[in-house]
Amino acid sequence: MKFLTTDYRLNIKAVNHKPMAEKRTWVEIDLDAVAQNVRIINNMLDGKSKLMAIVKADAYGHGAVYTARAIADCGVGFFGVSCIDEAIQLREGGIAQDILILGHTNASEENVCKLSKYNITQTIFNLEQTEMLSKIAGGRVIKAHIKIDTGMNRLGLSWTSRNRDAQTMNIIKKMKSLQNIDCDGIFTHFAVSDDLKSGFTTEQLNLFQELVRLLKHENIYFKLKHAANSAAVINFKETHLDYARCGLILYGLYPAKNMRDIGLVPAMQLKTVISHVHTVKQGETVSYGRTYKAGRDIKAATLPIGYADGFSRLLSNSASVLVQGRQAPVIGRVCMDYCMIDATDCPDVQAGDIATIFGRDEITGAYIGVEQLADMAETINYEFVCLIGKRVPRIYYKNGREIGRLNYIAPE
Repeated sequence: MKFLTTDYRLNIKAVNHKPMAEKRTWVEIDLDAVAQNVRIINNMLDGKSKLMAIVKADAYGHGAVYTARAIADCGVGFFGVSCIDEAIQLREGGIAQDILILGHTNASEENVCKLSKYNITQTIFNLEQTEMLSKIAGGRVIKAHIKIDTGMNRLGLSWTSRNRDAQTMNIIKKMKSLQNIDCDGIFTHFAVSDDLKSGFTTEQLNLFQELVRLLKHENIYFKLKHAANSAAVINFKETHLDYARCGLILYGLYPAKNMRDIGLVPAMQLKTVISHVHTVKQGETVSYGRTYKAGRDIKAATLPIGYADGFSRLLSNSASVLVQGRQAPVIGRVCMDYCMIDATDCPDVQAGDIATIFGRDEITGAYIGVEQLADMAETINYEFVCLIGKRVPRIYYKNGREIGRLNYIAPE
C-alpha cells in the first residue's frame, strides 16, 4: 500500500490525542476542513450560482446536524436530504435554512403535516402523488421542486433523447396549477458527470434546458433550476445554473479518480486503539478460516474495529493501517468487532497505542486516504464513509480543539 507523506491533505489540523479508556474506535471530523471546502466550492461557482449542501445519509457518515451547522455558518442557505426524517432531523437540530427532500415522500396526512409544520420543500415527479398532496393539504401550502429524468432512469418525469413525451409537459402544467402546491423549482440529475470524455452530461443538460425553454414558451416559469452534482461542479461549469447540489466534495473527497485537484481537504479521519499485543509463532494461523499463516514469529496486535464498524471484510489480508507512522498489514479475516495486524515493525507497540485506519498519523505525518481502502474493498469512497457504523462516535474539531461529540448508542 502506498502512503502519502507530502500532500495537501496534511493540512488537516493536528490534534493532541490522549488515549482515553472509553475510546474504542472513533471518527474525527474537522469542521474547519468542511468550511474550507465550502469556500473552494463557492469560488468555483463565481457567485452566479449558489451552493445547495447535500447532507443526506447522515452527511455521508459525517453526522448531519453538526456538519450542517458548520455549513450554515458559512452562509449556505439551502440543504438537500433524501427523506422526510432526515429533513426533520435538521430542523430539530436548529437548521432554519431551506431544505429540499430529493426523494419520494408518500402523500399522507401525517407527511403533509410534517412538510407544512417544518417548512420543507418536497420533490415531486408523479401527478397522482402531487394531486393527493394538494388535496390533503387543505389550505396548507406545500413547497415543491419538480424532478426531470433526462437519462438517469431512476426518479423523475421522463424527458430523454428517446422519449420527449408531450405528456410530460402536460403533467408539469397540471402540477403548477394545483392548489396548495407552490412549485418554484425544477431539476435533473446527471449519470456520468465524473467522466469528461462522455458527452452524455452535455446531452442531459441540453435536454433539461430544452424542456425549460418549451415550458417558458407555454408561460410556465421556475424561479430555481438546478442540475449539477459534485462531479459536474468540477467538470462542467455550464451546468451550475441557479444552484449546484454538492455532496461528497463538501467533505473533501472526489467523486472519481483522476479528477481535477481543486484543493479539497478531507474532513474525516478514522482511528482506533490497540486492544491487545501478543506473539504469533511461525506456522500459527490467525482469525476465522485460518487464511493467514505466520511465516515467522510476529508481533500481532488486535484492533477493536470490524465490519460492524464499517471496516469491510473484503479488507482481510490486504489492507494496512498506520501505527507509529508505519505500515501494519491486516492479517487474517476481519471479524465483526475486531481485526488483527502485524505490528512487528512497530517498535515498543503496546495496548492503547492509536492506529489510524484512514487519515493522518499524528507522529510522523504519514497519510492513508479512504480511497485506498475503498479500492481494496472494491467499492467507492462514498460507500466507505457512509457505512461507518453507528457505534463509532463522531468527534468534532475546530481550530484543533474538540467542540462536540456525537454518540449514537450512548448519547452524551
